[in-house]
Amino acid sequence: MHPLHNTSLLPRNQVGVLVLLGDHSGFQQVLLCADSLLDLNRICEIQCRDLRALSTEEQQQLALRNGVESLTALPLVGDARLLVDERLTQQERVYLSLPDHSASLAFTQAEFAKLIEGGKIERFTIPASPLCDSRQNVEQDDQTAVEYAVKNFTTLRIHQRLEQTLEMPPLPATAERIINLRLDPNAGINELVTLVERDPSLAAQVVSWAASPYYAVSSGIHSVRDAIVRVLGFDLVINLALGLALGRTLDVPRQGTYGVHAYWTQSVYTAALMEGLAKAIPIRQRPQVGLCYLSGLLHNYGYLVLAHVFPPHFAVICRYLAANPHLNHGCVERHVLDLTREQISSQLMGSWQMPAEIVAALRWQNYPAYQGPHARYAQLLFIATRLLGREGLMPSSPDAIPAGLMDELGLDPQRAEAALQKVRENEQDLQGIARNLAGP
Repeated sequence: MHPLHNTSLLPRNQVGVLVLLGDHSGFQQVLLCADSLLDLNRICEIQCRDLRALSTEEQQQLALRNGVESLTALPLVGDARLLVDERLTQQERVYLSLPDHSASLAFTQAEFAKLIEGGKIERFTIPASPLCDSRQNVEQDDQTAVEYAVKNFTTLRIHQRLEQTLEMPPLPATAERIINLRLDPNAGINELVTLVERDPSLAAQVVSWAASPYYAVSSGIHSVRDAIVRVLGFDLVINLALGLALGRTLDVPRQGTYGVHAYWTQSVYTAALMEGLAKAIPIRQRPQVGLCYLSGLLHNYGYLVLAHVFPPHFAVICRYLAANPHLNHGCVERHVLDLTREQISSQLMGSWQMPAEIVAALRWQNYPAYQGPHARYAQLLFIATRLLGREGLMPSSPDAIPAGLMDELGLDPQRAEAALQKVRENEQDLQGIARNLAGP
């Protein structure tokens, strides 16, 4: 028996990840170090093929053809050829990561050599550490990074305002009104009701959201005022409305990890969990619940911006993301564009005069050690996405939640798990909300 080890505690250069590729000629298995980026161009060059990562359905078909219910960490002995990262053969011990990356099987080098017998050993990876080094990227000037990518990968011209440089569609009038209302210290429920009701689609979504079984209201919600006063509150509704209005500015791309329903489902899951986590924090330490909710709803907005601004390169990013599920998406995006979705979305939010808490949450959501202004919003978003990834409710991340982070925020781990469980128990209701947001 090969013992199981917690993958997060192992040296990344000794962890092997199995990736399944394919083309019209058949399947191709690839084993590489977890601290490396699989270079698809190099693989295709070596194999003289046009390889891409297999879809979930194709992986299921491959498992059935090999007489197993699901794929494991081990290479298959059937009809799929095997390509092995040279660096794995240089380690004293190799740990093969299970598909969810939570645990790994241990092998001596002799055992590993026997396992990959018949495979082809090659160099086809790029070190991921320069792409994922948080210290380097914290010091990077985001505005400069955005302008560099625009100059080098598009035909767009640099303008004084970022949204003009990126040729973003104009903000919906409702979004501009909500932003102005947020800045008005005298604004109250009457002003918010009037604003939301001027947009019939937005009003319907707010009422639908409040009437969802997720909020367990005992009697019906029949108006925007009902939704605000009886269920959601001013703070949550103004941020919800702003998130919904901004979500309409860009279409969800058909290609890539997310279809329109998957994009909105994961946004709704994250927003709901952010709300639950914030409410689980004692009042004296609690961040503003509505802003937590909005940061969850917009946490992946940069994905839409990348697709809008860099269409050809976005297609490349999608191919590399699918082939590198063991890496944070930022590593892949830096490899292709030297720019991440978090950098471009936070810069855009800043230019739209969005709350500084939202800008910080979106920019630093993958850096739990960040200690700058409004760090607790970013740290809470990090926790939310990792918990959802652990449960399979969104793409998993290799980054574990650091010990002590919840304590630092005043978040009881048991209450965090309870908030997560509430999302799990209400998946169907939350998916219904997401379907309304996604539209027909």
